[in-house]
Amino acid sequence: MSLSCAPDPIRVLLVEDNHGDGVLFKKCLKKTGRVSELEIAQDGEVALRRLMQEGEFANTPLPHLVVMDLNLPRVSGQELLAEIKSHSELKAIPIIVLTSSEDEEDVRGCYTAGANCVLIKATDFDGVSRLVSVIESFWIDTVCFAKPRRPTVQKGAPL
Repeated sequence: MSLSCAPDPIRVLLVEDNHGDGVLFKKCLKKTGRVSELEIAQDGEVALRRLMQEGEFANTPLPHLVVMDLNLPRVSGQELLAEIKSHSELKAIPIIVLTSSEDEEDVRGCYTAGANCVLIKATDFDGVSRLVSVIESFWIDTVCFAKPRRPTVQKGAPL
């Protein structure tokens, strides 16, 4: 049974530095048609600027859901996660972390930094398709999203 509180369109930000993985994820999402807008940021720094609506992202609506790789260049996944969750306006955006690591400390670190869930990353089309289906079934069809609020940055505050 689906709840009626899913926004329309549903905006997802995928933070993924591997172009092939991003294309595969996007292809699997398009297959079901439940996500209306998917944006891909190729590193943690771009993702943070996107979420803080800085520069070229000033008029871009915030995503309802962030799906991010743990191992990112420039700003690591755990740093990005902690930074996002440190802003009261962004805290309500659910964050799913994808990782190829099954290291307990990596997983614990993600939850400590504020991840809403950690999933083991799939590497082939069938695996990614199943993973996307699970994400959609719970996060798109079941969860109620809080409307994202525009973040405020204090002058001189580092990102």
